[in-house]
Amino acid sequence: MEELKYLYQYMQEFPDKRGKFARDWAKGMAAPPTNAAPGQIVEELAAILKRKNELQADAKRLAKFYEGIPSATEFVELSQGLYNDLCRELDPLFIELCRALYAEGVTLTEGEISAISRQGLPQRLAEEVNVLKRDKIATIPANERLTRQSTAAIYNGLSREGLISGDCETFCDHFGEMADDKAKAPAKALEWLGTMAQFAYFIWALSKRMPRAGCGYVIREKAFCRAFGIEEKKRRNIISPYLNEYRNEYNPKHRERCKGSETIDTILECISGPESSKQNAES
Repeated sequence: MEELKYLYQYMQEFPDKRGKFARDWAKGMAAPPTNAAPGQIVEELAAILKRKNELQADAKRLAKFYEGIPSATEFVELSQGLYNDLCRELDPLFIELCRALYAEGVTLTEGEISAISRQGLPQRLAEEVNVLKRDKIATIPANERLTRQSTAAIYNGLSREGLISGDCETFCDHFGEMADDKAKAPAKALEWLGTMAQFAYFIWALSKRMPRAGCGYVIREKAFCRAFGIEEKKRRNIISPYLNEYRNEYNPKHRERCKGSETIDTILECISGPESSKQNAES
């Protein structure tokens, strides 16, 4: 058996424990021991990209070696398909580690992001890393946004039930697909008129319905709070505890609903085809 050196290799070897490995590692990176090796986050994420590069290089060498040999065409095509599959299997591991870090509030410096990027970052992976940038204004990444049509429908439902105030365009700018020439971080905030328990439920319920990248849903808590003008102290002391109750089924205080959650669920039923199609196209 090949020696397992990096975390992603353990995640591949023990897929049923993959999520736990990512969460435990991220918790350790959020509060590293004093004797922890510096640069471990960069090393672990860069290792995945290096492996992708190795596989792609192997595929090119194989094709070059058998170039001009017709009898080897089928073998080369099958091998290329295998290499491509192996590369694609690495992307969800990279994304899962980034999202685990995000959930623990871990951020990266520009230097750390630059070191990771030097290995070559496809756009979908670059977005996951950039979300971790220290002092970055919290926004919903482009590949997780809803269609403008669905976003407007959600706004209309929330407004009709008296849960938010603010205009539809601002809501769509925070959560919907953005045109290339529009700001990625709208400065104007909305206002949540319901309870904080309802707001946390809205974050949790909408996050589960937003487009994914093959790694389950991710909760962009800071981006939601910024969109509604909720200050950091209130986010940490009120919103985060509520969210932990909703999403952590192993928590003794786990709750599935709050007063008014059925109304929120009904509003979010407008999300259907476009989001599913977008998710499948990106997987």
